[in-house]
Amino acid sequence: MKKINSERSKEEIYKKDLKILLDIKKSVGLLNNAIHDKSALIAISILEKKYPDFKFSYYGAGVRGNDLVGKRGSKIELVAEIKTTTIESGTTLMSPQLSNIKKDLIRLNSLDIKYKYFIIVSEKVEKEIKRRLDFKTDFKDINILNII
Repeated sequence: MKKINSERSKEEIYKKDLKILLDIKKSVGLLNNAIHDKSALIAISILEKKYPDFKFSYYGAGVRGNDLVGKRGSKIELVAEIKTTTIESGTTLMSPQLSNIKKDLIRLNSLDIKYKYFIIVSEKVEKEIKRRLDFKTDFKDINILNII
Protein backbone atom coordinates (compact mmCIF):
# COMPACT_ATOMS: atom_id res chain seq x y z
CA MET A 1 0.00 0.00 0.00
CA LYS A 2 2.74 2.45 0.83
CA LYS A 3 4.21 2.01 -2.61
CA ILE A 4 0.94 3.05 -4.24
CA ASN A 5 0.78 6.16 -2.04
CA SER A 6 4.40 7.08 -2.71
CA GLU A 7 3.87 6.57 -6.44
CA ARG A 8 0.79 8.75 -6.29
CA SER A 9 2.64 11.49 -4.42
CA LYS A 10 5.49 11.28 -6.95
CA GLU A 11 2.94 11.68 -9.70
CA GLU A 12 1.42 14.68 -7.95
CA ILE A 13 4.87 16.23 -7.51
CA TYR A 14 5.66 15.65 -11.19
CA LYS A 15 2.32 17.17 -12.22
CA LYS A 16 2.94 20.21 -10.05
CA ASP A 17 6.45 20.58 -11.53
CA LEU A 18 5.05 20.20 -15.04
CA LYS A 19 2.47 22.94 -14.42
CA ILE A 20 5.26 25.26 -13.25
CA LEU A 21 7.30 24.46 -16.35
CA LEU A 22 4.29 25.07 -18.61
CA ASP A 23 3.77 28.46 -16.97
CA ILE A 24 7.43 29.30 -17.60
CA LYS A 25 7.04 28.20 -21.23
CA LYS A 26 4.11 30.62 -21.65
CA SER A 27 6.19 33.41 -20.12
CA VAL A 28 9.10 32.66 -22.46
CA GLY A 29 6.74 32.85 -25.43
CA LEU A 30 5.58 36.27 -24.27
CA LEU A 31 9.21 37.31 -23.74
CA ASN A 32 10.13 36.19 -27.27
CA ASN A 33 7.28 38.27 -28.69
CA ALA A 34 8.36 41.29 -26.64
CA ILE A 35 11.94 40.92 -27.92
CA HIS A 36 10.66 40.73 -31.50
CA ASP A 37 8.43 43.79 -31.02
CA LYS A 38 11.23 45.86 -29.45
CA SER A 39 13.59 44.78 -32.26
CA ALA A 40 11.05 46.03 -34.79
CA LEU A 41 10.86 49.43 -33.10
CA ILE A 42 14.66 49.76 -33.17
CA ALA A 43 14.80 48.65 -36.81
CA ILE A 44 12.10 51.14 -37.80
CA SER A 45 13.99 53.93 -36.05
CA ILE A 46 17.18 53.05 -37.95
CA LEU A 47 15.43 52.61 -41.29
CA GLU A 48 13.42 55.85 -40.94
CA LYS A 49 16.74 57.74 -40.81
CA LYS A 50 17.97 56.01 -43.96
CA TYR A 51 14.62 56.24 -45.81
CA PRO A 52 12.90 59.37 -44.43
CA ASP A 53 10.27 59.40 -47.17
CA PHE A 54 9.07 55.85 -46.36
CA LYS A 55 6.16 55.02 -44.09
CA PHE A 56 6.91 51.85 -42.13
CA SER A 57 4.46 49.24 -40.90
CA TYR A 58 5.16 46.42 -38.48
CA TYR A 59 2.86 43.42 -38.43
CA GLY A 60 3.73 41.86 -35.08
CA ALA A 61 5.59 38.85 -33.78
CA GLY A 62 4.21 35.53 -34.94
CA VAL A 63 2.34 36.99 -37.91
CA ARG A 64 2.99 35.18 -41.18
CA GLY A 65 4.58 37.18 -43.95
CA ASN A 66 6.92 40.11 -43.83
CA ASP A 67 7.69 41.66 -40.47
CA LEU A 68 8.32 45.20 -41.72
CA VAL A 69 7.16 46.96 -44.85
CA GLY A 70 8.33 50.35 -46.05
CA LYS A 71 6.12 52.25 -48.49
CA ARG A 72 6.79 55.34 -50.52
CA GLY A 73 3.30 56.56 -51.25
CA SER A 74 1.27 53.45 -51.96
CA LYS A 75 4.19 51.45 -53.39
CA ILE A 76 6.01 48.89 -51.23
CA GLU A 77 9.72 49.49 -51.72
CA LEU A 78 11.23 47.88 -48.64
CA VAL A 79 10.58 44.58 -46.90
CA ALA A 80 12.37 43.31 -43.80
CA GLU A 81 12.45 40.07 -41.89
CA ILE A 82 13.36 40.22 -38.20
CA LYS A 83 15.22 37.26 -36.71
CA THR A 84 15.95 37.33 -32.97
CA THR A 85 18.03 34.16 -32.96
CA THR A 86 21.02 34.25 -30.62
CA ILE A 87 23.86 31.84 -29.94
CA GLU A 88 26.06 31.38 -26.92
CA SER A 89 29.74 32.21 -26.90
CA GLY A 90 31.80 29.37 -28.31
CA THR A 91 28.85 27.74 -30.03
CA THR A 92 27.52 27.80 -33.56
CA LEU A 93 24.08 27.96 -35.16
CA MET A 94 22.38 24.61 -34.92
CA SER A 95 21.07 23.01 -38.09
CA PRO A 96 17.36 23.87 -37.44
CA GLN A 97 18.26 27.50 -36.69
CA LEU A 98 20.32 27.82 -39.87
CA SER A 99 17.61 26.07 -41.87
CA ASN A 100 14.95 28.53 -40.62
CA ILE A 101 17.21 31.49 -41.38
CA LYS A 102 17.88 30.16 -44.87
CA LYS A 103 14.13 29.69 -45.52
CA ASP A 104 13.50 33.29 -44.48
CA LEU A 105 16.30 34.52 -46.73
CA ILE A 106 15.04 32.49 -49.71
CA ARG A 107 11.52 33.87 -49.22
CA LEU A 108 12.87 37.42 -48.85
CA ASN A 109 15.11 36.98 -51.89
CA SER A 110 12.17 35.86 -54.05
CA LEU A 111 10.32 39.15 -53.57
CA ASP A 112 10.37 41.71 -56.34
CA ILE A 113 11.11 44.59 -53.98
CA LYS A 114 13.80 47.26 -54.30
CA TYR A 115 15.15 47.07 -50.72
CA LYS A 116 15.33 43.84 -48.72
CA TYR A 117 16.58 43.64 -45.16
CA PHE A 118 17.35 40.76 -42.86
CA ILE A 119 17.35 42.23 -39.36
CA ILE A 120 19.25 40.43 -36.62
CA VAL A 121 20.15 41.06 -32.99
CA SER A 122 23.50 39.31 -32.65
CA GLU A 123 26.97 39.93 -34.03
CA LYS A 124 27.72 36.21 -33.59
CA VAL A 125 24.70 35.25 -35.69
CA GLU A 126 25.73 37.78 -38.33
CA LYS A 127 29.23 36.28 -38.53
CA GLU A 128 27.83 32.74 -38.65
CA ILE A 129 25.35 33.34 -41.45
CA LYS A 130 27.93 35.24 -43.48
CA ARG A 131 30.36 32.37 -42.99
CA ARG A 132 27.90 29.57 -43.75
CA LEU A 133 25.65 31.13 -46.42
CA ASP A 134 26.66 32.77 -49.68
CA PHE A 135 25.65 36.42 -49.53
CA LYS A 136 27.85 37.35 -52.49
CA THR A 137 25.79 35.30 -54.95
CA ASP A 138 22.74 33.60 -53.39
CA PHE A 139 21.58 36.52 -51.25
CA LYS A 140 23.39 39.49 -52.78
CA ASP A 141 20.24 41.65 -52.85
CA ILE A 142 19.62 41.28 -49.13
CA ASN A 143 21.06 43.77 -46.65
CA ILE A 144 21.88 42.47 -43.20
CA LEU A 145 21.07 44.95 -40.45
CA ASN A 146 22.38 44.08 -37.00
CA ILE A 147 20.45 46.36 -34.64
CA ILE A 148 22.60 45.67 -31.56
